[in-house]
Amino acid sequence: MSLIRNSLLVAVGTTVAGIGLMELFSSTPFKTPKPSWYYQATLLTGIAGGIGYALVNNRYTPDALELTTIE
Repeated sequence: MSLIRNSLLVAVGTTVAGIGLMELFSSTPFKTPKPSWYYQATLLTGIAGGIGYALVNNRYTPDALELTTIE
């Protein structure tokens, strides 16, 4: 699978998990209308998940994070 496809899948999964957790721990779950910050938090959670996955799982990460041993 491609990195972009996997990143999108992780972004969607992170968004769904974020929505679920925000609803579970809300003082008034499943109430509409939602506060103005709710949609921004939902969107940014998904974007952060997708970007994080892309940064960790690309082919250049091992080279960039290669640690050298001190002798």
